[in-house]
Amino acid sequence: MFTVSVPKKRRKYSTEFKINILKVYQDLKTSITSVALQHGINTNSTIELQWQASETLALAELIKVLAT
Repeated sequence: MFTVSVPKKRRKYSTEFKINILKVYQDLKTSITSVALQHGINTNSTIELQWQASETLALAELIKVLAT
């Protein structure tokens, strides 16, 4: 008998949900793990989201500097 494993589909979160997670993290000044657990998402997903947000902000700042 053969068993076939089917990969799980990745969850996709809306932009609104992602922004809400980041706001909660900033407002509560708590650990990223705590925020992830409160919202039922993987800690690594939350860390990745935080990293993407900081990268986006850095890029926006760079564009602002280059535009002046």
